Order: sequence, then structure tokens, then C-alpha cells
Amino acid sequence: MSSTSSAAAPPNWWYGVALFPVSAFFGILPVLALVGIPRLVGAENPASYLISITIFVLAQWAGIVLALAVLVALVLDIHGLRKTPEAWHPHWVWVSAGVVNLVAAFYYPVFAVSVLLLSFYLYRRGKQVGVPSF
Repeated sequence: MSSTSSAAAPPNWWYGVALFPVSAFFGILPVLALVGIPRLVGAENPASYLISITIFVLAQWAGIVLALAVLVALVLDIHGLRKTPEAWHPHWVWVSAGVVNLVAAFYYPVFAVSVLLLSFYLYRRGKQVGVPSF
């Protein structure tokens, strides 16, 4: 009974795509840990380096997992939008924006391109579908 109304509604996977700026935090956190913790605890304390390396590794893995989640959400959002009767059916080339975001988890300067691409995708999605509204 409600399956027809839910099939016509645009998918909500854009919430996962909108998480992409959080990867900037996970990209900056290792640098802050490697520079800041030895200054806070003291450079002569060997535990400060152990804490820094632990934060570095955990933040890198968190960034990679988050980038994968954004990529999966983007694929599912595109797939869902292509199945709706909406006027805008995004092309699969938009998945490359998610791949760029995944590369940014390994090489941080690429994040500048990732922000532009994913922001434009969400902006265009909002203008064509109505959600998210800007």
C-alpha cells in the first residue's frame, strides 16, 4: 500500500554523501597529533610519541572508512535517483567524485577537488530534486 509512495520519493542516501567534510577533520587530526601531543606532554616523554602514532593510525583508518561510506552512499543515491520518476537522473560519472574523496583519504591535497565535486553534486541534486534544499 505505501510501497508506491515510497518508490516515487527520492532516496535519502544524500545524508551519507553530506558527511564528506568530516573527512577533513580526519585528515587534519593526524597532523595535529604528531605536532601537538609532544608539545603538550613533552618531547622527552616517549609516551607522547606512542599516543601520537596511535591517534595517527586511528584517524587514518577512520578517514578511509568514512570515505568508503561516502562512496557507497553516493552510489546508492545515484542508483535510487535513477529509479525515481524525477526529472534529474544523475550520470554514473558522479561516482568519480566519491572515488576522489577516497583518494583524498590517502593524499590530503586531493581533498580540495573532492569538496568541490561533492558540494556541486549536492547543490545540483538540491536544485533538481528539491532535497537537500539550499
